[in-house]
Amino acid sequence: MKRTLNILSLCATICTVLLSVGCEVKPLPAGSLVVNSGIVSNRLEIDGREGASTTFVITSKYNWEIAHCDGVRFEPSYGEAGNNIAITATALQANNTMEAVRLGDVTFIVEKTRFVGIEAYQRPQVIVERNNERIVWVDANAGAEASFDVICSDLDFEVVAKGNITCKAANTDITKKRFRVTAQATTDNLSNEEPTIGHVEFEVEGVRQVGSVEVCQHKALRTDASSVKINGTAGSEYTFSIETPFSFEVTSTSQAISFTKSGNDIKITALADNHDDKDALLGEIIISLAENSACREHVKVWQRPHKAQHTMMIYMLGTALQSYFQSNVRMILSALEADILGSSRIIIFSQNTTQTGELFEAQYDAATGKASTHSLGTIDLPIHYNEQMFSDILSRMAKEAPAHKYSLLFGSHGRGWLPKESSVTMSRAGGDRIKRIWTPLPGMPEIRHMGDSSSTQINTDEFGRAVVNAGLYFEFIVMDCCYMSNVEALYDMRHAARHILASPCEVMAAGFPYNEIIPLLINIENYNLDAAARRFVDFYSSNHTSSRISACVAVTDCGQLEALATVMKGVNAAVNKPYSADDVQPYDGVHFLNNPTHIFFDLEDFVMRSCADEQQVNAFIKQLDKTVASRYHTPTFFSVYNGLDNPINHYSGITTSAPIESNRSSAYIDEWRETAWYKATH
Repeated sequence: MKRTLNILSLCATICTVLLSVGCEVKPLPAGSLVVNSGIVSNRLEIDGREGASTTFVITSKYNWEIAHCDGVRFEPSYGEAGNNIAITATALQANNTMEAVRLGDVTFIVEKTRFVGIEAYQRPQVIVERNNERIVWVDANAGAEASFDVICSDLDFEVVAKGNITCKAANTDITKKRFRVTAQATTDNLSNEEPTIGHVEFEVEGVRQVGSVEVCQHKALRTDASSVKINGTAGSEYTFSIETPFSFEVTSTSQAISFTKSGNDIKITALADNHDDKDALLGEIIISLAENSACREHVKVWQRPHKAQHTMMIYMLGTALQSYFQSNVRMILSALEADILGSSRIIIFSQNTTQTGELFEAQYDAATGKASTHSLGTIDLPIHYNEQMFSDILSRMAKEAPAHKYSLLFGSHGRGWLPKESSVTMSRAGGDRIKRIWTPLPGMPEIRHMGDSSSTQINTDEFGRAVVNAGLYFEFIVMDCCYMSNVEALYDMRHAARHILASPCEVMAAGFPYNEIIPLLINIENYNLDAAARRFVDFYSSNHTSSRISACVAVTDCGQLEALATVMKGVNAAVNKPYSADDVQPYDGVHFLNNPTHIFFDLEDFVMRSCADEQQVNAFIKQLDKTVASRYHTPTFFSVYNGLDNPINHYSGITTSAPIESNRSSAYIDEWRETAWYKATH
């Protein structure tokens, strides 16, 4: 989109200081002279060669004139009032530096008023692309190469090598005058230093440009970690890599570890358990260059306690959201670079394909201040997901990172308690209809749900049993998927965790802001789910770049769900009053989208509208306040199923599907009556 600049409004504060003999200084009416195109952010840019030109277009209410601007000729430089007047700016000399040069201010005179509205710049003749620092790195061996791209305003262009390098340029795009420049080291670097070994300089039409690209050479030995941590049990292994083009030797200062060398990989094995409650320093692995033993790297080897204080498991289900999951992992690593792990560990499972997944650990290296991931192996997955598979993967994660306490962040798509598609009774709704209900409108942004397709979905009752069968109990679960703050689903998972943080509506595909919530959750003795919930809503309210301001979230105390079921049973047994499901606060957009009712409704609003016994309603509300510890929301929630920002008039933070019984043609009625929540409350 073209920008239109009102010069007067941009420069009114400096007009009064630019006096000229015979020119009266007075404010001009807004819009007296407007730049229509050709200038961005009040900046006129001309190519670097002599005679290069560019055109911009103005509209003026009055006769106008351009006063002198160093290094630029304007044609025309004056004219009468009019619309869309094209002015050509031509550089009077070449820019023989590698920086943009400010030529000066473009001064306009309109109605005897002089003012400045535009700055004129001339670009360099040689522009190094995507390398603002103009530094390239080559490996330590002679013959190692590095390439970078440049754009030159003239095809009469040469590169000149200075120092212990050679260089060459090859044209890669004649129309855009783009060149690929390759620098090559002529000597080995057998040291721990990273020297500058030369410079690439440039000549255009025989004129040497002021500036160059610096060529630096990596040191002879590099490791991907300055310290490593082995798990706390005897036999635990850790592999790190050496980057070098030369031969090297490996030794150890410790009797508590053994090591093997395979190519450039070093595998370390712990020989005993660590029964302390903190990390133990076992010793160092020393890597020495064969041709220069003084060139060496030291890698400290630590061993974790047999059990960490806390292991945070992050389970990313399916492949449809893979790019968002990768972004989530980058956020996690960003958070860890504040050195927040302490005695906790973070283990991540993420799928590579529909039938393979990778297990890895997010780690922080205090020596470098960097966080990275370390692979713990791959896992083969069945064609169809099942309860046993989920339980086995959780068990594997616990085995890799045993801890006194565990938590889980579960990222996926989600549909609350609704059964996976392959297990839905289709006698009333029909398979095609179910698929139509959950088909987003065209052009909608991505959201999350549980499982990518019928083959990769898992039911909430299976989820709850899988956690218990893995021998785990989580301090908290963060459900980074849609519709999971749903009482039927939460009741299925009540034995899996102390607290569950989840959303009653759709979650945008970007998910939770992991870089903001991980620091609030990693200290298991002082985690703050309430603050994490607020950060989630704040993220989508103000900080997120998405156009959708939509975030609803609640924290459920799972220990209160049995009591909630008890009072709900009293509500269901009490005298009911007539109500319309259309009046109950919904949390989805599927109404009238191949279904006569919504699927998810506000639980409290439903009870208040359907129960005629005020005492039972009050008892229910009192217990609900104990059960839902925190609840936050944006003013509206977005749904891809109706494409609307839907109003929130009542918010308890937790949903139910009970109102679907008001219409016998609604989908999922028979399945809802089979839920554990229904059976516990009727």
